[in-house]
Amino acid sequence: MEPSSLFVNTSRGPLVVEEDLVGILRAGKIKGAVLDVFNLEPLPADGEWRRSDGGTDGKSRVLVTPHIPFVEESVMKGFYEQQAGELLRWSREEALKNTMY
Repeated sequence: MEPSSLFVNTSRGPLVVEEDLVGILRAGKIKGAVLDVFNLEPLPADGEWRRSDGGTDGKSRVLVTPHIPFVEESVMKGFYEQQAGELLRWSREEALKNTMY
């Protein structure tokens, strides 16, 4: 990866060898990482990724999110509106719109 690269993993923690990524970040070989998933979840209280420097000694930037990247106001508003609509249809014994069989 180029030194200006930003590594992003929002997929599956085990896809990444975390020890290797920490080494790359500590060496400052890439600009940083954004991580939403990890090999071990929840993260241990004393884990490498919970350190204030993200385990990189300040050479690269690290952003850690709590495995909920999709949660923003507009998404949650739509979700709750959809669920309220389904409950209303259910209470009226109407056909539901969002069913899986």
